[in-house]
Amino acid sequence: MGKTFRGVFYLSLIFYTFFLHDPAGADPPYIESIKIEPQYIDLNNKNPGDAFTVNINIYGIPQYDGNFGGFEFRFYYNKSVVDIDRDTDVVLDSFIFSTGRNGGQVGPQYEQSGDDSWIEPDDSSLDKCVRCGAFTFGSQDGPAGDGKLYSITFTIKSCGTGKLWLNPDSNALMVITPGAVQVPVNEIIHGIVACGSAEIAFSPESLDFGEINVGNYRELSLTLLNDGGGQLIINEIGITEGISDYSLILQRPCPFVLYPEEKEVLTVRFNPSNSGRIKGVLQVKSNDSDEGVLDIPLTGEGVSGLCAATTVLDRESEDIDTLRRFRDEILSKSKTGKVYNSLYYRFSNELSFILSRHPSLMSRVRNILIKVIPGINNFLEGKRANYSPALKKEIKALLMDLKEEAGPFLKEAIIKLEKDLEKEEIFHKTDLVYKKKP
Repeated sequence: MGKTFRGVFYLSLIFYTFFLHDPAGADPPYIESIKIEPQYIDLNNKNPGDAFTVNINIYGIPQYDGNFGGFEFRFYYNKSVVDIDRDTDVVLDSFIFSTGRNGGQVGPQYEQSGDDSWIEPDDSSLDKCVRCGAFTFGSQDGPAGDGKLYSITFTIKSCGTGKLWLNPDSNALMVITPGAVQVPVNEIIHGIVACGSAEIAFSPESLDFGEINVGNYRELSLTLLNDGGGQLIINEIGITEGISDYSLILQRPCPFVLYPEEKEVLTVRFNPSNSGRIKGVLQVKSNDSDEGVLDIPLTGEGVSGLCAATTVLDRESEDIDTLRRFRDEILSKSKTGKVYNSLYYRFSNELSFILSRHPSLMSRVRNILIKVIPGINNFLEGKRANYSPALKKEIKALLMDLKEEAGPFLKEAIIKLEKDLEKEEIFHKTDLVYKKKP
């Protein structure tokens, strides 16, 4: 059956291509989209035996010599929820012939799992499909722009949730142009048939931003999911507590609809204005009858000072005080030192994130700081601060490994620091040379 269908289709195209059309002309661009419309069919007010019709529409056929010549597709569906009762329920539209070209319909042909020609989609519940096609020939150009390819009437078999799915594989959905050129389709919009109530689900259950330097920020994502069979209407999303420190980034304004199994990603930003533990609440209001209002906890801590350093050292330790003194009494006194300070705070969150994900790097940073801090103490007291070649080599090796995990801007800063260390200019640029106190 599958071979017969494809044979008829290709024979028609060969006849049309080589005998009835001049294939000259430039390769056509992408077709914008093919859509199943309406995308969502609500079965709540329907009963088994009732019927509904969907259209397969095409958009953005480009203008070029010859235009639209023919097509084939596989339309999958869940036969336990809906089915096609008669061949006459699959109707080819006249759009493809609207410019006066001749041709005809190929199909419909039905396939089920186990057929030789079956191409199984990712979703195993899509257990039946209908194959349809059409071809045209003649001296006139085919249509361009937007139009309807097919209307398909389904009969409802049971109340449930199913999908209407066009196979986007190039061997299964084809748009054929004069010269038998296959034109890619940029986007395919599938459909859903469903009955039941909306059920909101979300993940994770809370957002913990960890320690963020005051004046800096971090963004985390939360995903909403319609886990039910009806339309989930998201009426309102907002921050109800901690509004001065937390903000929301939405992909689209409320209200909006999530169809069954559809997801929406929300982004929350934590930008602490003060140090200390800061709590917030992200609130989501929907038409879920059980959980119409969700209050999702937000937590984070604003910190002042060396955020990345406190990732590897005890916040209350004397070593942290030494690093703060080094920042305030040494680095802040020189122009280049101020640049290093600025770079540190710019990338402090990213450094903390890298170290928290790579315990081995954190351990190496801690060991190097333990070796470096005594020399900094000596320097702060007006004593000589010498570092061995082995320690310098260890620092360079650490920077090289950090660079592998860094984003592009942090990587650029590390490369600059490596060059300064190689030339030992960092000591002179920041006045890190031994100066005996009077």
